[in-house]
Amino acid sequence: MISLAACRAADGGQSFAQGNERFDAGDFQGAIEGYTEALEANPAFAGALNNRGLAWAARGDSDRAIADYNSCLALQSSFPEAFYNRGVVRFHLGRRAEALLDFTEALRLHPGYARAQAARGLLFAASGDRERAIADLKKALESGPADWSERPALQAELDKLERAGDEK
Repeated sequence: MISLAACRAADGGQSFAQGNERFDAGDFQGAIEGYTEALEANPAFAGALNNRGLAWAARGDSDRAIADYNSCLALQSSFPEAFYNRGVVRFHLGRRAEALLDFTEALRLHPGYARAQAARGLLFAASGDRERAIADLKKALESGPADWSERPALQAELDKLERAGDEK
């Protein structure tokens, strides 16, 4: 999720901050309302579109989430988080080829983006591309923070993939 940064109330910053607070509290409908208010004040607020997409995805509305990510990227094509987030939704919808493109673009824009690296590695694993999955998961684990909550699950997936290769 994108933080408030240097936004003012006049450009939707206060509503954006309220949307973030509601999102963090698990009130995804309230978050959508906050981000929508921010967009009414500033229709070019790419961060609000990205975060509203997250809230739509959390509510299970993939179509609206993807629409917001697309709108965000139309405003700001160098937004790695929006590519990553859209890729996650597409991956969950089984649209692997599109998800792969999104994760790869997020990594092109931000080469150290551990979450995108991990997601692409998991996509490769789900597609049966063991070698590329291992490479991406290793990179994600190397670049991710030491206290990363996803680290144990990623390490377990990497270990499983490496064991599968040893059995051949």
